Amino acid sequence: MAAPNSDEPLPDLLTTLPWPCQVRILQQLPLRSCLIMSLVCKDLNSLVRNDILRNLHGMDLNNLPGACVSDALSWAFRTNLPCLRSISAAGHACLQPLLTACQLPSGQSTLHQLTCLNLDTVKQLQDNHLSLLLPECPHLEQLVLPRCSKLTNAAALAVSLHLPRLRVAVLSDWSSLTDAGVCALARGCPELEEVVLE
Repeated sequence: MAAPNSDEPLPDLLTTLPWPCQVRILQQLPLRSCLIMSLVCKDLNSLVRNDILRNLHGMDLNNLPGACVSDALSWAFRTNLPCLRSISAAGHACLQPLLTACQLPSGQSTLHQLTCLNLDTVKQLQDNHLSLLLPECPHLEQLVLPRCSKLTNAAALAVSLHLPRLRVAVLSDWSSLTDAGVCALARGCPELEEVVLE
């Protein structure tokens, strides 16, 4: 069997493979690479849209620069991603897409299907923001909010009111969180297994 021509573009080589092989290869790539390939190759566009995105379970945006995080979250919250259950992102660029998604009509945002939300070092995140966000995420089982230092007992109370399925809460570096907030969390989340406070 002859070696493929090294001058032949990768998407062209990929599209000559059988469909299951194409899907398997794309599933091994980072989401960002799949999206770029779908933009530069018409044949891969429908494959990425129908087979990769429709089966996407988690988005980890921690390695993207701020503006890209904001764009990616905005896209994810308004796109039909029926299997998406987990989002992980960091920095202040997360906040505005989250607040915008809270204003979408019911059923038009992917927030309601999430079971894990990890927002690291969103220092602008405040109690009133969580009060808007959490009712839109009623199925959360893991809420990871480390280094969100403006959150207080009121945020813990909002968690206890809106997340009855919560099993894991990471609330490290909430400098204003007291015993009262932790007690409210424990009372309102009967399935709670792990709390990280530091």
